[in-house]
Amino acid sequence: MKAFISYSHSDTKQKDKLLTFLKPLERNGLIQCWHDYEIQAGSEIDAEIKKAMDEAYLFLLCISADAIFSKYIWGVEIKEAVRRHNNKTAIVVPIILRDCSWGAVESIANLKALPTDAVPVTSWNPHDRGYNDIAKGIERLLLQLKRGDL
Repeated sequence: MKAFISYSHSDTKQKDKLLTFLKPLERNGLIQCWHDYEIQAGSEIDAEIKKAMDEAYLFLLCISADAIFSKYIWGVEIKEAVRRHNNKTAIVVPIILRDCSWGAVESIANLKALPTDAVPVTSWNPHDRGYNDIAKGIERLLLQLKRGDL
């Protein structure tokens, strides 16, 4: 399943760590993650992002105060993810990286977030426990989708 990863460049280290924990799911053929570092030099950025969003069925929204602040993330990526979610053509999972007021954003506040209980990854000790919890939650979702349970 193709997954679009939306994140603030301020959270690049956290996005990379998340990708590390999702790698076993990729190796098992359950998920294919896309993020903007996949865009090749000379490519049109907006067109590549739109293409990746169009091809994705799963949107992983890496949430932090920086992501909430980003006009592009909220005006383009999350807007499209929520539109697709409302049309039942995609699944959207907020991934709470750092503590922020994400619950005040009504377009995603009603969505079940990861890690468990929407406890930000940075609150887990060590942080790897939070990333592992996210990977397990995504794996459960992907296996349910594969079985047709959702």
